[in-house]
Parts: sequence; C-alpha cells; structure tokens
Amino acid sequence: FKGGFELALACDILIASSNAKFADTHAKFGIAPSWGLSQKLTRIAGPSRAKEMHFSARFVDAHEAERWGIVNRVVAPDQLLPHCIELATQISTMIPDMLKGYKRTVDNGYKKAFGDACDMEIDDAYKYYKTMTPELFAKMQNFIKSRGQKAKL
Repeated sequence: FKGGFELALACDILIASSNAKFADTHAKFGIAPSWGLSQKLTRIAGPSRAKEMHFSARFVDAHEAERWGIVNRVVAPDQLLPHCIELATQISTMIPDMLKGYKRTVDNGYKKAFGDACDMEIDDAYKYYKTMTPELFAKMQNFIKSRGQKAKL
C-alpha cells in the first residue's frame, strides 16, 4: 500500500471494484508524501476526510470512497473490466482534439479562482474554434441545428 493510492488519484476517471480499499499509510510508516497525495486528496474529499485518512491510515472501502468523491463509480468485481472497456470505448468516439483541450481546460481551470477559470474557458474555446477544420465546424453546426429542430417539436 505504498504509492498505489497516489497513483489512483492521478487518474482522470477512477472506477473501483466493490472489493477495492484505499488507505494512506505514509504516517504509519514515517514516509513523507511527495507525489501529491496530501494535496489531491484534500481537494477531492475535503480537508477533514483527507486528514482522517492521512493521520489514521484507516482503510476506506469502495462505497465510502465513492461517497467521498474519491472514485467515480463502484461496480461488481466481475463487471470492472467490461465497464471500463465500455467507458473507454465511449470516450474513444469523441473528437480527440476536443478531449485534449477539454482536459487541459478542466485541469488548468481547477487551479484558478472561479471567475478567472471561466475567462480561461472562453479563451480556450475561442482558440479551439479557430483551429477547427471546415468539416468539423459543419458537423458542429449540423448538430446544433438538429437540436433546435427537436426542441420545436
């Protein structure tokens, strides 16, 4: 249990088996965290919950981790791989440049004050639209038009 929790918190999306358990054992073994655990867990679960995990080395089961926002979802052990493959397949159908930019916007915006992050989002969107191919722009326009037509029904 040295480093696995920190590695898990580096993930953009974390799906856990119902058998999963998470713990921070740094204090128990006298090891100072240096891969971001103290900062990531505090931002994800809040300072009180993070301190509970940091200071006690208590294991948190998958369902508690989900309630605390540490994991996105908990699935049965035999459904973990199929669920993750299905999610990865769904993500793989997205426009790659959009995903890359979206991830960057979310990650960079999280470091900023809300108003500054919103301004950055507008700037990032403008930069993205400037780089769109005519085909992709037409696809986006058609999607927006089709949504408008459905709303009129």
